[in-house]
Amino acid sequence: MIIDFKYIPTFAQNKTNIPMKRIVLLLIALLAVGCSKESKEEEKPVLNIQNKEISLYRNEEKNVNATSNRKITYSFPKGELHASVSEGGVIKGIFVGNAELTITDGVNTEKVKVTIIPKYDFFYNPLLDFNASKEDVKKYMKSGVFEKIDENTYAYDFGDIRDIQEFYKIVYSFENNKLKNVMIVFAFNGKYRNDTINYLGERYIPVSSEGSVFVFANPDENNPFYIGFTFNALKNSCTLFYSKVK
Repeated sequence: MIIDFKYIPTFAQNKTNIPMKRIVLLLIALLAVGCSKESKEEEKPVLNIQNKEISLYRNEEKNVNATSNRKITYSFPKGELHASVSEGGVIKGIFVGNAELTITDGVNTEKVKVTIIPKYDFFYNPLLDFNASKEDVKKYMKSGVFEKIDENTYAYDFGDIRDIQEFYKIVYSFENNKLKNVMIVFAFNGKYRNDTINYLGERYIPVSSEGSVFVFANPDENNPFYIGFTFNALKNSCTLFYSKVK
């Protein structure tokens, strides 16, 4: 606050009956109000976020590192499946996928993109939309050697079939031109078997296991399906079987 001192009465100018002491106290009060207003303007909330994009693995934790002169709150949309966040802004990866974190100090609001990345990513991701048609599958599959087994079964080979360590096959089955189930088939003594449970665990919810059969469920309620993993050492085969929940 700026005061023009030419308007402040001196002893000579003060021809009123107002005591000089009262005038001085009034000026001090005016200055205090001005400083208070300036102080409030300086305290305008500023929300700073160090990382607008965060990537982490399942069960890994990272701090958002947000600062403000007001209390900060963190939230994911209700029902978020891929990540969680603590009151202090520590994000934890749950399932592979993407999420959007909202950060606010009550005045300012910012969004942070959160990506849970896979540690185990050795298969081509099959199309798992069980409303997909045969044409949808063909358009989606950008890799693999196509084979039409019959009218309702398509297969895609990955790798050289003579290399049992690397080779695997994705098989799509249809009913009434709609995707019914998906299989990924590979060798028991190949390189994928030991990490298949980890591959499934960072993407899906474990449901049950018995002997050589393991069952998982997709965490997304908008696309419910089960995943079965089974192996047979004698036949040197392993199968991942994806099927829609009826």
